[in-house]
Parts: sequence; C-alpha cells; structure tokens
Amino acid sequence: VPPAGIRFFNNEAGFSEANALALCSIGRSTKRADDPRYIGNKGIGWKSVFKITPRPQVHSRGFRLAFDATDASGLGYIVPRPAEPLTGWDGRGTVVVLPLEAGGGAALRELRVALSDLRPSLLLFLRQLRSLEVRDAALGLHRRTTRRQHATDPGRVLLEESLERDGHAPSTQTQEWLVVTRRLDAAAERLGNQSTE
Repeated sequence: VPPAGIRFFNNEAGFSEANALALCSIGRSTKRADDPRYIGNKGIGWKSVFKITPRPQVHSRGFRLAFDATDASGLGYIVPRPAEPLTGWDGRGTVVVLPLEAGGGAALRELRVALSDLRPSLLLFLRQLRSLEVRDAALGLHRRTTRRQHATDPGRVLLEESLERDGHAPSTQTQEWLVVTRRLDAAAERLGNQSTE
C-alpha cells in the first residue's frame, strides 16, 4: 500500500451482498441489536476508519470496495467504487486496507502505540477471537497472541504470546488464567437481552 498503510486480515467467511450494502449505508447494519454475539449495529463503527484515512478499502469474497472521502462528486455521501485487485491476497476472508496519506505519520505512530499496548488478556473478553497477529514490516516486528482452552480443565484458558524481531529467534510467554462466568439477569431489558454474562 503506497506509500504506507495498514492492512487488517480476518479469516471470516467473507461479506455477503447484505454486508456490503450495510457498509455503504448508515443504520442498515446486518447485525441485530438483540443478538449477544455482536457489538455495534448502528452503522457508525466502520465510519471511524475515516479518522485514519480518507481512502479505506474492503476486499471480501468478490467485493472490492474503495471509498474516497475527498471526492466531492458524491453529493455529500461517500460513494464506494470498485477497488483495484489487492496483491498478496488469496481471496479468502476479509482484508481492510487503510492507506496513509502523506503526513500520516502521526496516525501511524498513534496506532503503533495502541497496538503495542494490547495485552494478551484482551483475548479473554473477545471470545469469538482465537488469535491476534500484528506485523509491522517497517519495524520488523511480528507479534502473535493465541488463546486456547486447557486440555483437561475447561475453566482454564492459556494465552500464548510470541514476539519475533527480524533476524532474531521468537520469544514466547504463556499465561494461564482461571475463567469463571455466570449469567446475570439484566436489571432492565435492553433490545431483547434479558441477561448478560
């Protein structure tokens, strides 16, 4: 991504037509507010990428969408256009590309700090996420955090973090956590959710 940029890879099944349309709209999320598996359903989460770049892209299944917030021809709307094919992507999952503009170094530094502050324990709260990988090609860093259940005790979770620097053997640390969950009745029903965990 010239001259610099950020890529997020996700090994999900990929976008459906409804997902692509929702991304291009406000308030048309395909996520149901009463489904506890999802957060966000108002259609503004994606819009936050425009704080980092005016030209984000999404590549998922057969969809290649490029947005340009600097294009004044959209009558006040950011209208997606077809994106160029993404090099180095095999077409599986979803890739979000955030090209950085000239002078975008401050945004990149801020993101680097935020990503370096991520702790392995974050995966305890993101149950749908098994692994989080951060690669910084410019700094030659590769950090991977993986969550897995203990082999004999389902209440225990193992978090393994591996850090590799160019030319050096990776260092690995493992944490073991005891995770206790229970269902609580919600004091007030919110969008059909009567309990929380």
